[in-house]
Amino acid sequence: MATSISAHGDNKMQTGKSKTNVKSSKSRSDTAVQGTNDLSTLSKCSMAKHGYFADEFLHHFAAKECRRSPLIHRCYQIRSYVIDYLLKEFLKRTSSRGELRQIISLGAGFDSTFFRLKSLGLIENCIFYEVDFPKVVKRKADIIEQIPELKSLIGNNTCLIQIDCAELFQDDYRLLGVDMTQVKVLDDAFRQSGTNVSCPTLILSECVLTYLTPQHSDAVIQWAAETFTNSVFVDYEQTNPDTAFGSVMTRHFESNGSQLKCINTYCNIQSHKERFLKLGWSFCECSDMNAAYDNLISEEEKEKLEQLELFDEFEEFHLTCCHYMILCAHKQNLQPYLYYTTFSQMYQSICQSTDKSMILFAGRKSPGKPNSSVTVVQVKNLEEASQKVESKYEAKGTSAMSDLEFSLGSKTYRVSCEELETKGDVPLPRWRHSSSIFEKNGLPMMFIYGGRNQHGSITLKDGFVLNLQTKHWTKFQMEFLGDEKIPNNLHSHTCTTWRKDQYLILAGGLLQSIPSCDIYLLDVSSFIVKKLKISGTLYPRYSHTAHIVGDHLLLVGGVNLLPFSPGVAVINLLTGFSQEFTLPVTTEFSEIEMVHNHQSIIFEESWQLGIIGGGGNCFSFGTHLNNSLIWIDLEQFGISKLK
Repeated sequence: MATSISAHGDNKMQTGKSKTNVKSSKSRSDTAVQGTNDLSTLSKCSMAKHGYFADEFLHHFAAKECRRSPLIHRCYQIRSYVIDYLLKEFLKRTSSRGELRQIISLGAGFDSTFFRLKSLGLIENCIFYEVDFPKVVKRKADIIEQIPELKSLIGNNTCLIQIDCAELFQDDYRLLGVDMTQVKVLDDAFRQSGTNVSCPTLILSECVLTYLTPQHSDAVIQWAAETFTNSVFVDYEQTNPDTAFGSVMTRHFESNGSQLKCINTYCNIQSHKERFLKLGWSFCECSDMNAAYDNLISEEEKEKLEQLELFDEFEEFHLTCCHYMILCAHKQNLQPYLYYTTFSQMYQSICQSTDKSMILFAGRKSPGKPNSSVTVVQVKNLEEASQKVESKYEAKGTSAMSDLEFSLGSKTYRVSCEELETKGDVPLPRWRHSSSIFEKNGLPMMFIYGGRNQHGSITLKDGFVLNLQTKHWTKFQMEFLGDEKIPNNLHSHTCTTWRKDQYLILAGGLLQSIPSCDIYLLDVSSFIVKKLKISGTLYPRYSHTAHIVGDHLLLVGGVNLLPFSPGVAVINLLTGFSQEFTLPVTTEFSEIEMVHNHQSIIFEESWQLGIIGGGGNCFSFGTHLNNSLIWIDLEQFGISKLK
């Protein structure tokens, strides 16, 4: 929806007539901002006409036809698609309650969303409000009255309530002309309109708030939070003004007289989230449009876009999407609207920190989309939420997703996820690497090694340490004892800590397409590495899990090139003696168990090894995923319970 708001004004509701022929700076700014409505409408019409988005009503509001470039089509497509997705998701989630719903579109301009959703039968038991400059609202009302197709969708049932600022006031469509810098006037207009402040309400601001001063836009956000108790606020606008692209973008709007007045105060995603939380919203999720494109648009839809017209402006598309963001703020603890998180991936590493947090590093969503993010996951018992939890580092960064709550027995827990902003020698994006947490000089550190990156055949041969207190990465050089060196190009291996964080143990993995059975000990104080000399039986493996129990290393499951799959290897780290124990192919309930792509855990109280998940695609024979949790007594491996 095109932006249409003013930056200044008195406390009186405006009318479409000018009181003076001399244009003040305010009126010139208002006119320029209103002009963005017409330009946006032309671009959206061109996008719809060329098959990017289905909207048969937009052309009624366009003064003329013009063809925009493929880049503009793509950028407006992702904008329209995401807004449409969020509106439909809101309507879907609230449809079963049988109660009134409301959608309030701020700065709606000539947007045709109401007519499109109404024609699809999606506006049942829902009132759709649109707010904009009185002049814009008057023009839109005149167009609607003149087009039978539009007029039939708003119906003839005019509500009995009459207010001066309403150009149209039908049962389910209400068009209000209000200057949004005047929040008191805005509030009065909605209260006079009979707005329900407690029913499910979505407030939409599509390229609107950024044209207001920070003071005025903050007032609108706070008003919405304080007025509508069961609401969602969707905000789409520009961000990142400090880049080269951002500088060109902001200068463009300045030259057109429609300055982006908020973009320097709220210059990135994190500042927008903090803003909404500070102004009364309980939860907030936000991302740039690159993430929205990657995660919300299906592969089928992306393939369809490629067929519409020749497109060769990938750099500009990604840069544009990096400078626009979509935000959803909630008043209640709702299921997130922007589902995608850093967890929608695979082959990331996970380890437990010294303060019981879980640290996720890197991973991928597809072979071409690895990342190098560090995410802190904390699970807290809400009954103990008031108690101060001592942490050895501060996890301040970008929230990876909205907090989630779940119940287990009589207790309720909250899961919070936060992506750390790290610095230093940041590793390349990767997956199938290993990581482990250890302490050095009293500070929590995370070690990562190897893995693969987006260049399919390239396996990484580097190692890094992240100081979890300073959030600083350091690339390290290892020294070797003996003639043999730690293998390069290693992935799908494991890393564990031994002897109170004195050693890191690297085991197994895939080395140049050959499974390895090597075990390396890395002294964390000196970063000297030595290879453990093995006696007994130890099969090669990768895609396994590993645990340290006393002075024993357990390697669980995995894949190798032998005609049988590895079971559990138990290696004495003091002597190097190894034994292999076979796991059954089926459980006692005749369920097949494939022990790769799994997770495992040691239960010290019951002295058992638990294996959960695992399995995969079995060529063209189908996919098998394990259904059962496997329990194995550790004493079967000759390991006595630790005292």
